[in-house]
Amino acid sequence: MDIDKYIASGILELYVSGALPAAEQAEVHALVQKHPELEAEAARIEQAFKAMAIARASVQPIGTPRVIGKTKSSPKWFTYGGWAAATLATIGLISLFVERSELQLSVEQLEQQEILLESELESQRASNILTAALLDALRAPGVEKIPLAGQGNYANTYAAVYWNAEQQTLYLDVNGLPEAPQGMQYQLWSLKLDPLSPQSLGVLEQSKDDLNLYVIENEFDTEAYGITLEPEGGSESPTLENLYVLGAVSTTP
Repeated sequence: MDIDKYIASGILELYVSGALPAAEQAEVHALVQKHPELEAEAARIEQAFKAMAIARASVQPIGTPRVIGKTKSSPKWFTYGGWAAATLATIGLISLFVERSELQLSVEQLEQQEILLESELESQRASNILTAALLDALRAPGVEKIPLAGQGNYANTYAAVYWNAEQQTLYLDVNGLPEAPQGMQYQLWSLKLDPLSPQSLGVLEQSKDDLNLYVIENEFDTEAYGITLEPEGGSESPTLENLYVLGAVSTTP
């Protein structure tokens, strides 16, 4: 008998797992008892099944593994088969638990995504409402649009002021201005032209996510509006070489 070829055939794995028909199981059992090499290989396969079950369960074995010896009253193949069946059952239960855990995790992830999506939708609805309110304010009767044209090296920039004289409120649209460099901010000025007398209306906090529309109260008697680029936090007086846009308020004849 070629022992190596017999081992390589895989029949011992079926024997240890108890998957062979009863007659063939008995034949293999007889050969295992007869040949020490087959008995040793069957024991190795049993230990491999046991290690697989332990690894899948993520449980460390306690103590020394039991060595199954020969008994006349209980055939060794039955001992192997019983252990293998228990091992396979354990693996099946563990696999089912893992699958159920993964399914539960997937459900929780979907719920989190649904909550996040709902939050984003609510944010979008709020943004749409705000946009509609701003557009209504800009289109209200008596609101004057004052274009601010690009100046000097910044001729390709632009902005616009929408002035509501009754409410003493202006709406500033700066979509035509590039993003301010790091450490710099745009600053809006109310100007008297003769002599030039500027009053700051505040610095602009730009954001890539908003409409670049600002609502600003203006209590000054304004003849023109200008926007300059200033160090972060603003300046006491405008830096005229950094004057980006300028626009005069129309006068009624």
